[in-house]
Amino acid sequence: MIELDKEPVYYCGDIIKGKIHVKISDGHIEITSLRLLLNGHGKINAKGKKDEAVQENVSYLKKSQRLLPKPLEMTTKEKLFPFEETLPESLPNSFYCSKGHIQYSVVVVMEYKTNSGVPSMVKAVRGITVLEEVDLNKLPKLYFEQRNEYDQRKFGWFACTGGSIRLNLTIDRTAFVCGEAVTMIGKIENKSDRRIEKVSANLVRTTRFGADAEDTPDSSLTDVQEMQEDLLAMYVCEGTVIRIDKKVHVPPVAPSTPTFAMMSKAPNSDRDRFQLRRRSQVGRLSLSSQKSRQSLSSLSPFQRLMAISYSYLIKVRTGGVDIIEIHVPVVIGTKPLVAHRFIDGNSSEEIAHFKMCKQDKAIPLLDGKEKTLCNKAQLQHLNKFPMYMDLETSSKQSKKLYVIANNIRTENLVVNKIIHATEEGSTISDVASLASSFVRKITPAIKVSLGRLLSGDAESMWRGLIFLLIAVVAQLCWSVEEPLFFLITYPEKLAYTYQMQPSYSVGVRFPSYSFKKVSLAYAYPPHGCSPLKNKLGPNQVLLLERGECSFVDKVIHAEEAGALIALITDSKAGSDEFVDMITDTTQRRAGIPAAYITGASGRRIRDYLLYSDMSTKVLMTIPLNHSTTSLRNIPSKPPWELW
Repeated sequence: MIELDKEPVYYCGDIIKGKIHVKISDGHIEITSLRLLLNGHGKINAKGKKDEAVQENVSYLKKSQRLLPKPLEMTTKEKLFPFEETLPESLPNSFYCSKGHIQYSVVVVMEYKTNSGVPSMVKAVRGITVLEEVDLNKLPKLYFEQRNEYDQRKFGWFACTGGSIRLNLTIDRTAFVCGEAVTMIGKIENKSDRRIEKVSANLVRTTRFGADAEDTPDSSLTDVQEMQEDLLAMYVCEGTVIRIDKKVHVPPVAPSTPTFAMMSKAPNSDRDRFQLRRRSQVGRLSLSSQKSRQSLSSLSPFQRLMAISYSYLIKVRTGGVDIIEIHVPVVIGTKPLVAHRFIDGNSSEEIAHFKMCKQDKAIPLLDGKEKTLCNKAQLQHLNKFPMYMDLETSSKQSKKLYVIANNIRTENLVVNKIIHATEEGSTISDVASLASSFVRKITPAIKVSLGRLLSGDAESMWRGLIFLLIAVVAQLCWSVEEPLFFLITYPEKLAYTYQMQPSYSVGVRFPSYSFKKVSLAYAYPPHGCSPLKNKLGPNQVLLLERGECSFVDKVIHAEEAGALIALITDSKAGSDEFVDMITDTTQRRAGIPAAYITGASGRRIRDYLLYSDMSTKVLMTIPLNHSTTSLRNIPSKPPWELW
């Protein structure tokens, strides 16, 4: 078995360190040879312009090291062989797509003789991810200036005009690392006679294969894939203007390929700087825009089989057709800006988080016919890429993942260390002192169990240890915020079953029973950032708008106004996405339950509460208990929600 000393993600020039575990069940063997191999190769399997097969294989890495200078008689059950090897300074990124891939692996080949003297050979393999460094601090300043985009679409023929749709959008910069948030601000003007279904930002990855492939999305040697879609606005009615103010999360993906065009882009280019451009004038970070360049590998000491570039495709859809498309080229790097320092003061050299790209698939590392001592998981490899979740510019999704990952990592470390210590026969005091070293890193519930573990006699210590393990598991289970549902019974036009996302860091948990025939009111002021002026009766639920202040401020003001439950929505955006509500830095929590509902549902409920007859009410059952309610009596989901 191959054990690496860190996550299997390395930059060019890094040192790979690890150990090889050799275990035998009984008897003895004679190890005649033990070799370490570093392999790396690229492969293209696609179709050309005339449907001819295009196949190419390139070997990027092939290093060998003998770990055993002479034959060794192994009589013990286990033996460790440490190894250390340096990667070359120039290697292409690990990558996978349907038309080709680049993969790296560490292989150990052991030749040995059994008890009876029969020679045999086995292999062990471990996949690794290799990255080219794309340091944002080395890019031209143009990438960190605002980029303004404009486009419009007019409707009608000759004198019969149908109005127009206009999109203005400003992006704060065009270079990021995975885990950061892209700020998009602007407005969508619908001055036409049709409804806009959605305005979306799609992260598009373009992979160009071969040195002679044309840099166009329609090329047969170009793979274009939408990695993620984020909604900027939904359901913009005729004659309305909606302001866009969104932070889009950059997912973990393979970094951009460092090219001449990327590194030499003039920072003072008049063509790209602060200009309003139509779709036909949008510039691109083209791999072939430099006419003097002969091939993708002209700046690299190796033959580059593929190059990766990214862009945000801003689309406006109406009538099932995308009527506006704006391409904004972006760079995704591996090292963040120094100015975007880490929240806890650590540098980028000390912290790097890795996450698998969900579009990647496992790549087989060895031929299935070869004799190995690996399990199925070790015979395949999924690439991982750096994702920075603790920068000041990190997105909310990344920061929440960072907190959860740190809690799980620390708790797993505590449990594994204690189990390992008990297996080695350590005394109770040794186990207790080991656990105490983690007191400052874990949650208060586990601190209580550690206090029990460190006080009293041996029996109470072991009881405390058991309670510690229970507390870890309970915390993991308790922290999961399962989606809940509520049912609107009146009016009939809103009588559907709605999903809501509770937040137990902003409010208390929902009860196990249901509140029936409670009424729903719209908050005044809507955002609930100041004391509310609503005169609420008993058992009333309050609907508030997202924005302008923290979630906990809104829910506390709803509680002070006498609300039974607080529901928060974003009816202005009208999206069908849920938001995970978290508390602010004050760590306060309201004394009533709180949940988030989609903007699409919130907008329709708000419009009914504001513009219908004031004598009518919205009656609901919340939360909906499916275990005590007949399924035949539960209306279906609303047609505008996608869940």
